[in-house]
Amino acid sequence: MGDPISVAGLIIAIGQVTACLIDYGKNVAHAADDVARLSQELFSLQGALEYLQTDANSRVSSGTSPFQMTPSFDEQKFSEMVTMTQSFLQSLLKDLEEPRKRVARLMKRLEWPLKRTDVDKHFARLERAKTWFVLVLTTESSGLVREIHSSMEVLCATLEQDLHERRQVRTTHENTAMLSWLCPVSYTTTHKQIREGRRYDAGQWFMQGPLTQFLSNPTSCSLIMVLKGKSGSGKSTLCSSIVDHFTHTQEGIRLAYFYCSGSSLDSQQTVHIMGSFLAQLCQADEAIHDRIRSDYLTATAKSSGSEPRAPTLTYVEDALVACCKILGPTFLLLDAINESVRSDEIIESISRIVSQTQHVRIVMTSTSDEQHKFWHSQQAPIRTVLMDPMLVFRDIQAHTELELASNPILHKLKPELRTDIMNSICANADGSFRWAQLTLSHLTSQRTGKAMRNALRDLPRTLKEIYANILTRISPEDSRYVQELLLWVAFAERPMKLDELTEAVIITECEGVLDEDSRFLSLDEIIRKCYGLLHVDKGTVTLSHASVKAFLTSDWLASSYINTFYLDPKQADTLIMRRCLEYLTFQNFLPGYRFGPHVLHNLVANYALLPYVALRWAQHGVTSTLEKSDLAMILKFLNTRSLPNGGNFGTWIQLLLPEAQPHTLANTQPLYYAASFGLTQVVKAILAADPTQKIDAKGGRHNSTALFIACYRGYAETAGVLLRGGANPRILDACGESPISWAESYGPLELRKLMRDWIAHNPSRSLTASETVVAMRTRQLPTPD
Repeated sequence: MGDPISVAGLIIAIGQVTACLIDYGKNVAHAADDVARLSQELFSLQGALEYLQTDANSRVSSGTSPFQMTPSFDEQKFSEMVTMTQSFLQSLLKDLEEPRKRVARLMKRLEWPLKRTDVDKHFARLERAKTWFVLVLTTESSGLVREIHSSMEVLCATLEQDLHERRQVRTTHENTAMLSWLCPVSYTTTHKQIREGRRYDAGQWFMQGPLTQFLSNPTSCSLIMVLKGKSGSGKSTLCSSIVDHFTHTQEGIRLAYFYCSGSSLDSQQTVHIMGSFLAQLCQADEAIHDRIRSDYLTATAKSSGSEPRAPTLTYVEDALVACCKILGPTFLLLDAINESVRSDEIIESISRIVSQTQHVRIVMTSTSDEQHKFWHSQQAPIRTVLMDPMLVFRDIQAHTELELASNPILHKLKPELRTDIMNSICANADGSFRWAQLTLSHLTSQRTGKAMRNALRDLPRTLKEIYANILTRISPEDSRYVQELLLWVAFAERPMKLDELTEAVIITECEGVLDEDSRFLSLDEIIRKCYGLLHVDKGTVTLSHASVKAFLTSDWLASSYINTFYLDPKQADTLIMRRCLEYLTFQNFLPGYRFGPHVLHNLVANYALLPYVALRWAQHGVTSTLEKSDLAMILKFLNTRSLPNGGNFGTWIQLLLPEAQPHTLANTQPLYYAASFGLTQVVKAILAADPTQKIDAKGGRHNSTALFIACYRGYAETAGVLLRGGANPRILDACGESPISWAESYGPLELRKLMRDWIAHNPSRSLTASETVVAMRTRQLPTPD
């Protein structure tokens, strides 16, 4: 039944929609016509509703029915119209608000979210609603009112269909986001890249022999198989064949796979690897999928508009075990565990999984014996298969035959020369698939058959010699750029773009400012000279093979005649951190944080490397052993906060928190950000440099302390330093959480123990309710690992 309150609700909703439209009108020039068109209908509808509300209030005062304006008035239809109009307004508001929130989170330029067809639909609905309410005020023709009511019902049915389609789209989006929540790394992209380089079904000797026996024996005590081979022997190619084989032919066993990559730190994280397995397997069981989706939506709801908290490794392992038990026989394939800096942690995780279910079989590839030693320390029964050169010989032979037959240059050669090439490659490859590929490429680059024969007589004997020959040909004037290029590509935390590297290789030459004359016009020629070491795909540069990194960090190269190209893995992160800080302190970024619709967009467009250095320098610093000079460099950068608009520090923070309000950028202390990244040495240096530091100063998006953000990130060592420095773990943030309550609910064991010890050693303080619970649990605390 219609009433003034329901009409008032419509008026409020119109105000919300109008405010959104005004925001778009101010910031999106090309949306002016659409904004004006929709606003005009909204104002007209609002005028009719306000008149109705005033009239209804006066009728209530006189003791009559609020909307009984004519004898033929139908209150039921009035209520239906109010409900339908409310649906129309909420639909329009959702279309306008969701993109605006997403833009704020992702630091993108605000765009008009409605297509012309969307505007027409919303306009028609508003126009029909306005007309109906105006007719109620101005006519007694119930027939016309009923006619418009009928057309409104048709529009409402159309809206329901639109909403149904949107719900489906939203569900699809949520499912995609859930899978990214479990694993932000695209396992399918890596597989596609490897498969595209595979010209035939490699590894039949393994699939038809050891793998079939391993998977078909349910009573075997070995649940883990390690395929060990030297770098370049074709392990990743073999894995791609296994994936394709199981995807298309195998029945009765579920497959999940993952490729570790030395060029992507995200692909080396244990929780991402196990999360990828879970993301693939959960799609086969509706109950597990719905449970994980529910957990993801809960995490999203708790995130207050920011990215949801990532799942813990314990959560992923438990869900993965449950998945395997429900699905039955499950095959997990993990390539290149040796490329992960967390290989021991991965092995521990796999050991825990196989100890809880007999339904899983795990195959991994590796180059190193270190993982094997650690396996035995875990007392996990494993089976090892070696990639014997004679077995790989068949794959090398098949690959060479295919290249000789299909490559336009090689196919033109005389039969005798093609036979010589085949014999030379097969005789000298020694099980190195990579050596065979590069040798064929080198032969193909020769201009004449005679030159090709000469090259055959002088083939490099090993993969190491091939790489050394490439570096030997680098000219002295190019060598310093190649050194920087290899450093960034080999040790950046993610694959680098060409335009980023154009700036990265010249940082040390810029003398405090980056201008157009400093930038490389093109890196194409430098990269061309590094053919065989580097690979470019759609503007992204990576090492062409894992064996390249092994060569660049080898003891042989360190003591060789070309040792200027040697990369020390113990110093690489420190070097990149220094480059990042040097870049951030350029005069270009001295103006600090600035506001406007396109400021950040233009900043990133003009300085391609800026997002990487802003988001990653501290992560490189965490894995480094910082020298005094490094700490001095970091403190000097952090102290630019005292400059107008925070100086270089302000630019950095605005890149970190693009949606942050001005007071957040101005008031948050460097100590907070050092704690947020787990930069324990920097936290110590800040506290030592300024004993009067307000250690409990609040900052960040949720108005929390440095101690809280350290606990939120799970950095127990950093939290310990802050506690010893006098930080109060009982201070609440804007969400009502304290470091103690957060650590107890979500923190790792080491962090929970740290907080419980603090409570135990501060008995003079009265305990809060949450601290009392923590104290009661202390006696049951398990022994730390």
